[in-house]
Amino acid sequence: MTIARRIGWNLLAGASGKVIFTVLGLATFAVVTRSLGPEDFGLYRTIFTYISLVGVLAHFGTPALALREISRPEADQARVIGNAIALRLVLMLAVLLIGVVAVPVFGLDPRVQLGALVAVLGWTALEVGNVIIVVFQNRLKQHLASLAEVLGGVVTLALVLAIAYMGLGLYWMVAAFAAGRLFIAAMAWKLADRLVSLSLRFDRASWQYLLEHGWPLGLSVIVTVIIARGDIMAMALFHPAAAVGLYGVASKMLEMIVTIPNLLAPLMMPQFVGAGRDMKRLGAYMNAGLRALLVIGVFTLFALINFSTDVVKLVAGSDYEQAGIILKIMSPAVVVLFVSILVRFLLITLGKQRLMLMADLIGLAVVLPAYGFLVPAWSYVGAAIAMTLAHLATLIAALYFSVRQLEVHLELGFLIKLIPIGLFAQAVFFLLNRFDFQWMLNLTAGAVIYLLLAFMTGLVPRALLQRSSGSVS
Repeated sequence: MTIARRIGWNLLAGASGKVIFTVLGLATFAVVTRSLGPEDFGLYRTIFTYISLVGVLAHFGTPALALREISRPEADQARVIGNAIALRLVLMLAVLLIGVVAVPVFGLDPRVQLGALVAVLGWTALEVGNVIIVVFQNRLKQHLASLAEVLGGVVTLALVLAIAYMGLGLYWMVAAFAAGRLFIAAMAWKLADRLVSLSLRFDRASWQYLLEHGWPLGLSVIVTVIIARGDIMAMALFHPAAAVGLYGVASKMLEMIVTIPNLLAPLMMPQFVGAGRDMKRLGAYMNAGLRALLVIGVFTLFALINFSTDVVKLVAGSDYEQAGIILKIMSPAVVVLFVSILVRFLLITLGKQRLMLMADLIGLAVVLPAYGFLVPAWSYVGAAIAMTLAHLATLIAALYFSVRQLEVHLELGFLIKLIPIGLFAQAVFFLLNRFDFQWMLNLTAGAVIYLLLAFMTGLVPRALLQRSSGSVS
């Protein structure tokens, strides 16, 4: 099987699993939002946002660095993964427990502290699981990671349904998340152990290597999380929990959408590593991935512009209808994030973490004053605008470093085809809306027409689907 075909089938297997996991996640999300209501859901989002901002201090870019190291032909994969898992486990637990104690320092609602304590084990399991799944990404066995996620999603949904039925409330919903993530991590460990013998390893030299080489990437992730999650914290500091709940629904749905590039980019890394410093090959892989993500991203943009309110009401309920407006404002960020994630993995592959860090710092320089000014004045509208501007600034800087300093050639001529096709899909949405078609039928019709045009014009990289092709075009 050719590399292109293996990537294509892994993308299909992973995407299928992500679709199922996302459906389960949406069902869980729907139960949680309806059960808690805007105020308690606002606290729920604040708890996990706080935990993520604290936990990122222990990140050190370990998953991406471990994936790069085990992709080397001479790598001792068991040693690399064992040390990466142990390092992530120890650092994450220590940092999160300190963070729980420090909650009162930030003046947050007292209920956030207890909720954060309940979430500690689950968030640690989530972060450890992110290291384990690099084994599947390296071996192009993405279906195993999907299996663990789907089973964990079923467990979480069952627990959430039971908690909602019994009316147990906020902290039990947090505990359900924690239990589901623990289950996923345990399943991932069991499945990965069949491919690479897994055990916790405490090799001082390996830990030192991971820390020394990972800190620029880790600092970049810290900056990225501040940009991505700082909006929720700014909302929690300046506005009531109910407003945080509305914004939290929109931001959570954006997070779900962004799982798509997070699936493709790690699958491309072994190919990036194999290309070495051959910029022609790197450019070919990069352009194929970029084309695929932009085809999906542009359609998602137009779909959100037209149907964000309908989607929010379907998933979260009519109490969150205003969140549809917020999601519509966020929609340009979808395209920006799709491209940014792939560019980020390219720079990591080339060992240029510091360039990515510089790009992230530019985004941070945009977002901090934007959050400070726009969120207090314009609430969730200001938060959505600030978040989008920050991601755009980061992407522009990262593309500059990739194209100008690394001389990776990006072929963007396909945008001449893509933009008119996207606008044509928008015209279809507009016309069908005028005839009062049911919005799901409208969305489906637009998707079918858009994808047919994308295939007919060659926008979809055909090498990902053809058995005979050995290259990515």
